[in-house]
Amino acid sequence: MEEGKTAQEAVEAAITLVNERMAGTYNAMGLIAVSAKGDFGAAHNSKHLCRAYLTPEMREPEATLTAKILR
Repeated sequence: MEEGKTAQEAVEAAITLVNERMAGTYNAMGLIAVSAKGDFGAAHNSKHLCRAYLTPEMREPEATLTAKILR
């Protein structure tokens, strides 16, 4: 990820930046990123962010209804 950030750090930084730039304005978004190494990150400022993923090593996908919420 840019500047050596992990995928999680990158999505958190992006949502924080939007929240700062749009302070006082309604915005609801969620971001999911995958690095070249296959690491992923997920964060949102909306009520919900559903996500699922499957790697070649996994037999079953992992699904969740939550991610890190940034306000």
